[in-house]
Amino acid sequence: MNTTDVSLSMSVSVLVYGDSIVANLPLPDDDAFIQWNVQSLAGLTLERALQMEQQQIGLSSLLLNTSSSTSEKKCEPKKTNLYQAVILCLGSNDVGHGFTIEEIVKNMKQMIEFVRTFGIKHVGWIGMPQRDVESYEIQNKSIRIYCESTEDVQFLECFHPSDIHSSHFQADGIHPSAIGRVALAMCLQDFVIDWFA
Repeated sequence: MNTTDVSLSMSVSVLVYGDSIVANLPLPDDDAFIQWNVQSLAGLTLERALQMEQQQIGLSSLLLNTSSSTSEKKCEPKKTNLYQAVILCLGSNDVGHGFTIEEIVKNMKQMIEFVRTFGIKHVGWIGMPQRDVESYEIQNKSIRIYCESTEDVQFLECFHPSDIHSSHFQADGIHPSAIGRVALAMCLQDFVIDWFA
């Protein structure tokens, strides 16, 4: 879906930040209303993402629009209008690295609160695919409850069990296939349009 089909009240910049689940999303780069920036790091865990934020070399460097060589990278997070929305997709690697559900959910909450310190109006969290992975179902339930109780934070259910088809995933059942990436990209566009239309 292209936003030329709907009426947005403003042009918005959206940052999608996560692990390899959001790699190579076919989001339009010529959209007049939504400017997408997708940053994915294969193998990224929530703990590593939070460690990177302490050094301001991860998400914060994108939100502050700083480079690793700048002397300002040690500054405290501050409000920025570089992005009007941030969509996070993290947690798919954490169980495999031995983190408990409690640790994962705690880190998810910390990551969301970190983004909110920048004054971002809309924060979205992409739920994990629920394909025979019980821990993802527990993660999703816990983070959905948190998002519903937190202003301007939304749980993005792009992998609803009833909508999932095996063709949407690679053999591991977690990473989207080419078809799955198209479906995920369309889902994200719909959420952003709902936020700003």
